Amino acid sequence: MNNNISKEYMESLPSQYLLLNRLLSFFVSDSADVANRLFEHFKTVQSVFAASEEELLNVEGMNGEAARMLHSFNGLCKDYLNCVNDTNVRVYNSESACKLMKPKFNDTATEKIALLILNSRGQVMFNDKISEGSIHMVPVYIKNVMRLCLDYHADTVVFAHNHPSGNPIPTQSDILATKELQLAMESIYVTLYDHIVFAGDDYASMRTSGWLKSITRTTDAFRRQVIKDKEGN
Repeated sequence: MNNNISKEYMESLPSQYLLLNRLLSFFVSDSADVANRLFEHFKTVQSVFAASEEELLNVEGMNGEAARMLHSFNGLCKDYLNCVNDTNVRVYNSESACKLMKPKFNDTATEKIALLILNSRGQVMFNDKISEGSIHMVPVYIKNVMRLCLDYHADTVVFAHNHPSGNPIPTQSDILATKELQLAMESIYVTLYDHIVFAGDDYASMRTSGWLKSITRTTDAFRRQVIKDKEGN
């Protein structure tokens, strides 16, 4: 088989093969032959997209660019479907926020940070990872959080990160970061509804556990003290 095969024959092939052939045509000259070999090797298009770059390169005719494209296509489709599924979804409580944000932390061995932005009706405007690294590096990502809130006209946000250690109990660094986030959100008139810590299949909600309420009290006390000090001067 080659790229000069008849239009009638191409139209008789399964749509999955045609998709694979079209994607490969941007990276390899004999895309039809390579698509055939991929199907012979992996049996289904799902298995092709789920394969690692190393596995794809074992197929004759594949090159580095084509392997990277096919390997990343699966993740791209998942991200797209997540965005579509999030559209018009409403978040009413911490549990519904957890269900939306949990997939962002599946299969990760590193600490990641995610943000959920809601409008005044509780509809999802943004739901994605925003940073990778330790939670205590607040200045690194807080400007990005504020920018996203302004871009999406946020009314309420839910912040989340994960503990690769497997223990979801918030650390002192988590609590300090939450205080800074809360103050930053208040400065742009956005409500920090919750800060969720994921650890494998487990999680801890700072709102439902009472930590967020305690943090709010301490930030309120700090704010009152600042005002008092200014008035005294």
